[in-house]
Amino acid sequence: MIRTKSQLVTSYWGDEHMYFRHQRMEDDLKLHPEWLPYTPNPKVFVGQVLSTATEPVDCPFLALFN
Repeated sequence: MIRTKSQLVTSYWGDEHMYFRHQRMEDDLKLHPEWLPYTPNPKVFVGQVLSTATEPVDCPFLALFN
């Protein structure tokens, strides 16, 4: 979640050059296992749900809704 302290404005630079990279949380937790105590519902992210997808999907959270 991103929280702002001021009103948002549109800009050409933001539309054309600002991008956010999305990645599976389980990948982050493999690199930073010290984050597990601060992760809500960590069972979801340690391979019990997201890793059970039988084929790759575009949305890393799609398996949560199946």
